[in-house]
Amino acid sequence: MITVDTNSVVPRKRASFWQESFLAFRKSAIVIERSEAVGFEGRCNVRALGGLRLVEVTASPHRVMFLPVEDSVSIHVHIEGRAILEQGRHYKQVDSGSLYLEDDRRPRRLTLGSRCRAFCISVPVRHLVERLPDWERFTQNPIRLDPALSPIFLDHVRSLRRLLAAPDAPDAADMESPTYDLLALSLESTGLSASCAPSRLDVYHVKRIKAFIHDHLCDPTLDTDFIAAGVGLSARHIQRLFTAQSQHVMEWVWQERLDGCYRRLMQPATEVSISDIAYEWGFSSPAHFSRAFRVRYGAAPREIRAMAFQVPQSKSRASG
Repeated sequence: MITVDTNSVVPRKRASFWQESFLAFRKSAIVIERSEAVGFEGRCNVRALGGLRLVEVTASPHRVMFLPVEDSVSIHVHIEGRAILEQGRHYKQVDSGSLYLEDDRRPRRLTLGSRCRAFCISVPVRHLVERLPDWERFTQNPIRLDPALSPIFLDHVRSLRRLLAAPDAPDAADMESPTYDLLALSLESTGLSASCAPSRLDVYHVKRIKAFIHDHLCDPTLDTDFIAAGVGLSARHIQRLFTAQSQHVMEWVWQERLDGCYRRLMQPATEVSISDIAYEWGFSSPAHFSRAFRVRYGAAPREIRAMAFQVPQSKSRASG
């Protein structure tokens, strides 16, 4: 087992020490974009079990960019604290008890608004593909396990955490294959697994529709009829395409607008008011914006803006 603890170095070197340590045991870099000026603290335990990598991390408020790791996918169990996870154009509010799946081959950004602790199980992509070919469908939202399987999976997670917490525990390679099997079974039981893949034509149309929406996202008149006229498809056909993704087209529009507002609020240098940001992104009512924002992120816009200011800019960067 590897243990990394920033208390082993002087405060001014902790952020760079943390980055260098992650580079060593993850075989990839992280970049701490903002952290407490001298008070950053982090502790991490890491253990390999065959192809599995178990990681438990505790850290103080900061914002970090995770750079890609080849051939890896991770299941995260958030134990305490609150954070925002960003990957591509998708955002997740992460609270105590949250369970989510991440494609480590893609960069992602994590903003810790408070002291956080999380447990992570990283597995080779090929092992998950063998058991669940459409696993990538589960990376968009927090995972809600089937009530019948949840106790079994979480009990297995607790067993892995106990194994990680025991420095002298023998290797438990016999837990590797059951972990892959139980993870795939638990994901499949959520009901999100697709019975059949969309056609190439449907994929093409969805990409085209989303591109059109992004070009007009800040237009307050954007609605289903507007989109239909712009892409040359019927409103009913557009809705069918999005229903296949378990989402209404306008639900996706508002989601993208909220994500745009979130990005603006997380820029500490901006002096634009929260109401003006909402108007910029197509909202006609600040009250509606605040309600929708809280539903999506679990926090009010002013709390997210405050989070951006809580962790001043750090001068450290990942080495190499």
